[in-house]
Amino acid sequence: MYKIIFFTFLLLISVIDIQSQIKAPVLREISFNISIKNINGKPYYAKEKEQYVFDDVYEILIKEKEPDYTNANHLIGITSDFKEHGRFIKGYKNGLWRTTYKNKLVKTENWNNGLIFGKYEVYNTVGTLIYRTNFGKKGNGNYKDFYYKESILRQEGDYLNGKKEGEWCDYDQQGSLLKTTYYKKGIPFKK
Repeated sequence: MYKIIFFTFLLLISVIDIQSQIKAPVLREISFNISIKNINGKPYYAKEKEQYVFDDVYEILIKEKEPDYTNANHLIGITSDFKEHGRFIKGYKNGLWRTTYKNKLVKTENWNNGLIFGKYEVYNTVGTLIYRTNFGKKGNGNYKDFYYKESILRQEGDYLNGKKEGEWCDYDQQGSLLKTTYYKKGIPFKK
């Protein structure tokens, strides 16, 4: 009887020891300025003014300023309740990325080495689905993003082979057109 209790105790200690050695993926929080550059038509992320390239799982704290992926720097830091969560591989988004507002899901998107593909969904801040599409394996389709609190269209355009293509429009929170940018294979150009 004592042998059974002793071996059960040893087994329990072994299981606990093994579980303590299994580590959850490290989530690194980005709360400093980063640079998003357009490299070969794909958004590339690195620490601003340094050679540090993101290559792990991160949580990005988004400032109110909307991103501009035309080779301009985009500042990211602690000024809003919006966060992006996902993995980078050598500076490019890879895998499932989630955007949250006060820990509520507002957007999911899939990336493969900086190219968008697969399912894409946008919700408002109360959890109602606003837009859903599937870019498929090749990354083709119509993209729409919204001001999540108001459910008003913020940006729209098309992806071709995972990169921005053609006319992309940005709107203000009242739905008025702010600017139009044209892309060829993900690279902006003047028309």
